[in-house]
Amino acid sequence: TMHLEDLLKMQKISFILLLLCVSVLLAPGVLAANVDLTLSELNQIEIEEGKTYQLTLTVTNLETTDVVIDLKDNDASISELSLTYLPDRNNVNIDGSKSQNFVATIRAASNIESTITKTLTFDVEERGTSNKLVTESVTVELTPPRQPKLEFDTPNLVTVEEGSSTVLSVLLRNTGNVKLVNIEPEVTNSNSQIEIDITPKATSLEAGSSTTFSFTVSPVIGAQERDYNVAIKADASDGTTATTSATVKVTKIPVDRRLTFLDKDKNAISQLTFDLLRGDEGEKIIYLRNEGGDVLNVDLLPEISLDDGNNVISLSFTPVSKGIPLSPTSETPVTVKLDVDDGQELRTYSGKLAVEDTSNQFIRREIGFRINVQPDLCNAGIVGDALSIDIENPDSDDEYKVGETVHVEIEARNGDTEDLRTTVEAFLYNGNKKVDRDEKTQRIKDNDDKTFKLDLFVDPEEDIDPDDDLVLYVQAFEKGHQDRQCIQVKEVLDLQIDDRDLLISSSSMSRSGQVELGTLLSFPVTVVNIGDEDEENAFVEIVNSRLGISERSTPFDVEQFGEGDDSEATRVITVAIPNDAKSGTYSFTLNAVLDNGARVHSVFSDEIVVEGIDDGKIAVGAVSGKAVTVLDRNIEAELGDKIRFDVQVENPTETIKSYQIEFEPIGEWALVGFETLTLAPGASDVVTIESSVLQEGSSSGIIKVSSGGNTVDSISINADVEQITDGTTPILGTGGTVYSTTDGDGSGFFDDDVNKLLTAGGGGLGAIIIVLFTLLIRQQKKGYYLPPK
Repeated sequence: TMHLEDLLKMQKISFILLLLCVSVLLAPGVLAANVDLTLSELNQIEIEEGKTYQLTLTVTNLETTDVVIDLKDNDASISELSLTYLPDRNNVNIDGSKSQNFVATIRAASNIESTITKTLTFDVEERGTSNKLVTESVTVELTPPRQPKLEFDTPNLVTVEEGSSTVLSVLLRNTGNVKLVNIEPEVTNSNSQIEIDITPKATSLEAGSSTTFSFTVSPVIGAQERDYNVAIKADASDGTTATTSATVKVTKIPVDRRLTFLDKDKNAISQLTFDLLRGDEGEKIIYLRNEGGDVLNVDLLPEISLDDGNNVISLSFTPVSKGIPLSPTSETPVTVKLDVDDGQELRTYSGKLAVEDTSNQFIRREIGFRINVQPDLCNAGIVGDALSIDIENPDSDDEYKVGETVHVEIEARNGDTEDLRTTVEAFLYNGNKKVDRDEKTQRIKDNDDKTFKLDLFVDPEEDIDPDDDLVLYVQAFEKGHQDRQCIQVKEVLDLQIDDRDLLISSSSMSRSGQVELGTLLSFPVTVVNIGDEDEENAFVEIVNSRLGISERSTPFDVEQFGEGDDSEATRVITVAIPNDAKSGTYSFTLNAVLDNGARVHSVFSDEIVVEGIDDGKIAVGAVSGKAVTVLDRNIEAELGDKIRFDVQVENPTETIKSYQIEFEPIGEWALVGFETLTLAPGASDVVTIESSVLQEGSSSGIIKVSSGGNTVDSISINADVEQITDGTTPILGTGGTVYSTTDGDGSGFFDDDVNKLLTAGGGGLGAIIIVLFTLLIRQQKKGYYLPPK
């Protein structure tokens, strides 16, 4: 508890203290001064090495009373520069509301090697105190001496032909320490035979950067063949200059390109082609151009055979073909005329057409020269203008393989005012050989069009030449009035020949329709090599996975496509319907297989209906075991040989049966052989079938056993027939061919033939073995057997 009297004393003391504080604050010279500082340069100052810069500093007294100040800076901490002031910057009295200017001279050091940036700070302090009244600063950039410099890289030597152009690229560098602007390149070219254009026209470069000037150098036609010197200069706006020089080597146009063939529209060509019918005439205008700068006299030289052995295509040139003058960079027209004989062979005549300078045989140019003599499809020639046709499919140069079908789509238009019954006929040619044809007829209304779809087969049986293209010819004519309206067109197709390829050209099956369990089926298959390589150890396989059948033929060799009979082989594969096969409809896949296992072509057989096991029942008539056995199925013989097959036939039934045994060659390489035999139930016997060899090569055939008009069994054989080399017909073939134990007249084997065999030049051990082998077979037929020893 405080007494009232004490409170009043404390209030008086507080009031006295307050008055003392106010008097101190209001006393003269005690309050801080109020000044302002401004610099003549507020942005960056740039000072070059060893040089000075003067900066004006203005200090303004914002009070009405005088102020004494000191002006200070931080130059002591910056070794690269120094400052001096005028007037002296210390103990300066500034009257009230007055200003004082100070000129600060800033000097850069003399050892600056690269640009340095520093911040210079100025402080105004009240004299006698440490109070900073105001502060300002400025950025100072200290730079080495200005050294503008331009340098060119040495240009590479460039080579350019007369009449053409090349680009000479020159690199210009700013190797100084300052930016250069408006740098303009120029070329001093005193050579009228060279034209030069520059890109770009002007540019700017920062210090240390570079740019590329491109000079397009174009020697005129006829420019001398030598080295030309070109002086190059670059000037910047401040007078900085760089110079260099370049060498341009001018060459003449090579001799093989100084002459050019042009078509009638003066476009360069590399091929001159005529499509003509037999009995036709044709002509084309070409131009001969001299690309060089020298005058030439040239000859036209056709290098092509136009003779088919009986007729010759007539060829002429107008105005002349010899001594044609050609001025530099000019062309001269020449008309090429052809006249095809009525009987001229239908094919393509190919060669070259050359133009050559009469004084320099190395100045020469060649182009291809082709004359396609086409079939005269229209009987009365191409007549009328109402019909027009376009080949929509195939396209030119489409590729087709042997064995493929060309699907042709033709759009025919009738431009007449009447309906036309129009026939479109398509032909497929290989060289001068007609491979296939197809035709269709439709009525086309006036001013309308119709589409015709035709199919042409690239048939391997037509002796296709792999070196010739396939050519599609199409004609359209008014049905019954070919003399009024007929037009024809063509399309050249590519014949595709792969390196390795086989084609199954034909196949058949010995039975069709319904068959029983155990039935033997024979499949004669002909394979053609349609590839570009010879094939060895190729084979044919037959497959049906449902029946569990997978059999392959004996291997065969076939030569590359185009070698006739040597390019194809025939094999016969025999398979048996399994005795446990289920009833159903089956077909077989036949594959042509390369020696590496690649299946390159497949076809499908006709369907058969098997009367087999169904719901646990066994089909009636199923017989197990084979009915026919051939003791040797692979034969080697020579052309003209008689071959014999010993065939063992068995009667597996319970009744007497008569059998017909027949040898059927696949093709015409041998004669058909036929014998008959009657067997008791369960009996068997051997019968001999004879045939004669008519053709050489690898061949095959079937030995078939029939009874009551039905085929009981069949088996395939293969033969390799060679040309006779010694002019004689051998008694026996090679390779183990089995012969009958009796001669054709029924006499025993040990007759004159044996004596001849034993006394022949090659007799000896081989002949004795053959005789013993024949005796063994003879004894087996009679039921006698030699002891096992």
